[in-house]
Amino acid sequence: MKKIFKMRMVSWVVLAAFIITATGCGYMLHPERRHAKLSNEVDGKIVLFDCLWLIVGVIPGVVALIVDGVNDTWYYTEDEWKAIQSESSMNIQPGQQLAVDIHGLAPADAKVTLSLIDNQGRQVTSIVEAQSTAGKDLAPLMVKVPQQLDNGELALVLAVNDQQQCRWNLDVTQN
Repeated sequence: MKKIFKMRMVSWVVLAAFIITATGCGYMLHPERRHAKLSNEVDGKIVLFDCLWLIVGVIPGVVALIVDGVNDTWYYTEDEWKAIQSESSMNIQPGQQLAVDIHGLAPADAKVTLSLIDNQGRQVTSIVEAQSTAGKDLAPLMVKVPQQLDNGELALVLAVNDQQQCRWNLDVTQN
């Protein structure tokens, strides 16, 4: 009789664990992502939570990863991503000098550019370029924010061989 009771308890615990993980972390925590338009940006916390289920067991972890992967709940919605981006913008003033110091070695003969871009994708400043040399660090790239800018949003874009590598959102504010 005790053996049957133990077997039932273990079965219920396994069933409960399976049901919890079958829904996946992102599926439960962010139901709005199931039907919303998604960005291409992965929410690392959800992937981490799914992977933590692997500690409990291989099957719960794999199930959580599959459920969230199939339902695309790993990805931020476009609205979530825009909110995150707007929170991470930096305030600048017209006439301010911006510098980007690139650590590490760039590929040999790479063309590295730094430019300010407005919301419509138009270039606001002349492009600052640096040519890399094998085995040498690049000097810091500097760009000056034009004096005649109105309040608004800009982006500081770093590109290597005309491929965007980094983008920083900037808010232009007057004194």
